[in-house]
Amino acid sequence: MAAKIDTVLADPLRVIPDVALPNLTKSLKILTKNLASISLLRGASLQLSSAETVAQTILPQLAARASPTFLVLGEELCQDEPVEVQNFLKCDLLGNTPLWFYTLKEAAILGGGQHLGPLGSRIVMETIHAAIEESSPSILAGKWEPEPKLAPSDAHRYTLADLIAFAGLFNP
Repeated sequence: MAAKIDTVLADPLRVIPDVALPNLTKSLKILTKNLASISLLRGASLQLSSAETVAQTILPQLAARASPTFLVLGEELCQDEPVEVQNFLKCDLLGNTPLWFYTLKEAAILGGGQHLGPLGSRIVMETIHAAIEESSPSILAGKWEPEPKLAPSDAHRYTLADLIAFAGLFNP
């Protein structure tokens, strides 16, 4: 049994013991032992892309391929959050939501905490697809010919959608 996917921190992650903190955290301008705060500070220092930036990159590519697109969350990000988090999201992170927070919140709102939402799912799917494509040998690259009994959508090419359909998880 697993807990729902949401933005609520488990109590032990609110104050991480010193022995569990990497030396990097000692160099932070704001000393904190809260995992969420550390993640926000490190994300900002590394200039990680926001959820909105990632979505703005992905959505036109999906539309160009006539793939299903999705709506980006806005005010919903504040839903069921404490007032301090709502204020922080509205003032400091407006349109610049950390991807990790957005992915958790999207799963909570759109997936009822049971599964990832569309942006989180797309990231996982693209990561798996890239790993399969880059593996050697890969069923998605090179001169590999699919076995006809696998029922590929094309006799000379086997796609990730074919693999998912073969596993019984999707009917194209």
